[in-house]
Amino acid sequence: MLPQLLDRSGVARGWRTVAAVRLTFSDRRAFRITILFTVILVCGLFDLAFTCTQLPRGNFAEVNVLAASFLDGPGSLITYKGVLFGVGAALLYHCRRRWESEAGLWLVLACHLALMACWVVYIDTLEQCLSDPAVSGPVMRF
Repeated sequence: MLPQLLDRSGVARGWRTVAAVRLTFSDRRAFRITILFTVILVCGLFDLAFTCTQLPRGNFAEVNVLAASFLDGPGSLITYKGVLFGVGAALLYHCRRRWESEAGLWLVLACHLALMACWVVYIDTLEQCLSDPAVSGPVMRF
């Protein structure tokens, strides 16, 4: 019964329908780009959360020189990362119908996943060093 109520573009039709509701994406690339934006946003939020939790410890050094200038407080860092994500998302969303935009999003996703892997290694190493004083000693080769 549901497929009979939808036209080819996935919009509900019928005289009982109050508002047209899009139930499916008519363009597969638009669906993939929406998913990529969402995953990149989640990775960016995790990066922001990890950065904000490591700032008060005092042993954290931001590798990004531009982002390091915004480390005065979490508000400026949140604004910086939000504006940066917003401008990038707007540019890629404007060109969303081109394959280059999707390829760029896949590249950004790969960079964010590599960053998440670096965070996992950093947090694991930090927690291991803080919990075991023997591990934090100098490494010696025989």
